[in-house]
This record gives sequence, C-alpha cells and structure tokens, in this order.
Amino acid sequence: MKTFLTITLSLLITCVTASAAQITLGNLLIFRCDGNGAALGSDGAIVKVDEYTTNGAFVQTFTMPSAATGTNLVASGSATSEGKFSFSPDGQWLALIGYNAAENVASVKATLNRTIARIKTTDGSIDYSTTGPLGGNDNTRGVTVNNAGTKFWAAIAGTTGTSDTGRGPRYIPFGSGSAGTQLANINIRGCSIYADQLYEWGDASGNYGVYGVGSGLPETSGQTLNGLAGISGTTLGTYGIFMADLDTTEAGYDTLWMARDTAGVSKYSKVSGTWTLNNTIVPGAALHIAGIKEGGNNVSIYIVEGSAGGSTRIMKMTDTAGYNANMSEAAFTEVIGDATVNEAFRGVAIAAIPEPALLGVAGIAVLAFLRKR
Repeated sequence: MKTFLTITLSLLITCVTASAAQITLGNLLIFRCDGNGAALGSDGAIVKVDEYTTNGAFVQTFTMPSAATGTNLVASGSATSEGKFSFSPDGQWLALIGYNAAENVASVKATLNRTIARIKTTDGSIDYSTTGPLGGNDNTRGVTVNNAGTKFWAAIAGTTGTSDTGRGPRYIPFGSGSAGTQLANINIRGCSIYADQLYEWGDASGNYGVYGVGSGLPETSGQTLNGLAGISGTTLGTYGIFMADLDTTEAGYDTLWMARDTAGVSKYSKVSGTWTLNNTIVPGAALHIAGIKEGGNNVSIYIVEGSAGGSTRIMKMTDTAGYNANMSEAAFTEVIGDATVNEAFRGVAIAAIPEPALLGVAGIAVLAFLRKR
C-alpha cells in the first residue's frame, strides 16, 4: 500500500509540475532578446519566450540556455530578421532556432552550430537535442515544425552565390546533429506550413515574395520554388505571412496578410488564382506577423512593430471584412508595450486552437483536457 501511495504521489507531483508550465491554446508567445543589462548588438543575446493572453496579460517565461558550456540557444541582439518561430499546425509543439553559443559571443551569426528548441504545449517541457553544424554563414531566421514534432524546416540566410550550400530552407529531423538538407539555394527570411505545404519568403534576388517549396513538406534537395502569382518576383520587403481560408469558391487558402519592414501590413486575396492587393496599413515597420481565425471571417492579426535600434511592441488588428475586401480597421492598436531597455521583441506566434477536423482521437483528448484546465 505504501509503495502504491508513493507511486501515486510521485505521478501527481509530476502532473502538477508539468501542468504549471503548459502553454494555453489561444495565447500569444513572444520571442524576446535580452541583453542582460547591456545594449543589444551583433553579439549573442539571451533568448526568452514570453507567454501572454491575447489581452496582454503576462503568463510565464521560458528562458533558453546561454552558459559557457553545454547546449545553448542565443540570438543576435541586433538582427530584426531573427526570432521567427512557430507552432505546429495542430498547436502541440512550438519550435524556435538560434545559435549554439554562449551569451556575448561576438558576431554570433557567424556561429555555424545552431540549436532548435522544441517546446511541448501540454506540459511546457523543452528539448534541445536538435543541435549541430547547420549551414549558412549569416542569420538564423526561423523554423517551423510538423504535427508529430519530429521534423523541422529552418530558414537560414547566407551569402549570394551557388557556393553557399548552407543557406535557404533546410530540412532537419528531430534529434539530428548533422547539417540537415538544403532544399533550395536561396537567401531566405522565413518559412511556415499551411495545409501540409511548406512556404518560404524573402526579399533578395531570386526570392522576392512568397513561394511554395516543392510539393507538401519536402525532405530532399533540389526543390522547385512555386511563386504565388501576383506576389512573387517583386520587392515587397516581406518579413512574414499569415494565411487563412475565407472563401468557399476559391480553392485552398485564399487570404494572406504580409508583414513588411518597409510598409507595414498588406492584405492580399487570391482571385481566380492570382493574389491581388486589397490594402495596406502602416503602423510602422512590421517585423513579424501571426494570426488566428476566430469564427466566421473574423481574423485577428498580431505583429511585432519596431526597428533594430529602437523600441519594439506587439500590436493587433482584427479584420472582419473577409475575403477580397480592405481590412476592416484603419489602424493597429498596441497590446503589449515597448520591450524594456536593452531588450527587444523579435517574433510572435499564437498557440492556435485547431479545427476538430484536423485532430486525431489523441489530439481531441488533449484539446479537451486543455479546455477543461
């Protein structure tokens, strides 16, 4: 009986500890660079992931390791292109990428060893086992993850030219210590998954705008980039995208909001296969974007607004206009105020509540548990 009680108590303690750090579906997660009292520069900055409610109420912080030894995950403090992290489409995993280097390492973007952290939504546990000599000799910009949490696709910048086999979208299996697989040799700013299709975006020669990478979620080299007609091929200052399916007559995802570091946020709608600009709102430089469909055609859009040397904040706009119409609001409003001195927001993600049709039996059970909590 004593043994049974001991085991039961141990299980209860484990459950309490895990649930205390679980990420609540529907909340905001923010990628924050912390200079630890010093001004942010090109050296390695501490990475913190903050959880907030959509009303801006603080919930908790996950701090990534940055010690002199062991596996670390730091970011370049001055690089506005970094910190583009994301949830798996079903909301079970959050993935972020950085450099396997200690805090304050100079010109940290030259560090070729990178680390991907995988945070489990249901208990907040973090895995750092995916670390190694990921290619590219420039900024580590973002990563996305599949529903199983077993496969990553990273956005690694690099020099122009055919010799840099490290840059571009890369496929990296969970737990891998190798360089992964270069899917296409391009300079890239970010990547994400919509409807089991990998998309990437950039603003450099050969990669202006938004492209589908091959077919589905590719894992092999030499993938074809399929540009979004009406968007790709033109300099737009693309820093991030969010897509939604709002129209029943246009196949697939048909509405796209684009974060642009030069021109705020633009909304596009796919009309007869071609993406058409609806309108643009300019709250400032939009450094990253996330969104969530909240019922009907109501879509809430969140952005990181700011600059490398100035302050950054999280702003929101709810677009109720639907497909192929100007955004219903004329401006974004602040949700979370300026990051403090020597700190900066870089990325924003939403722990989306997936549609029941996207969930298996286990997923439905997890969702029911989280809603009950």
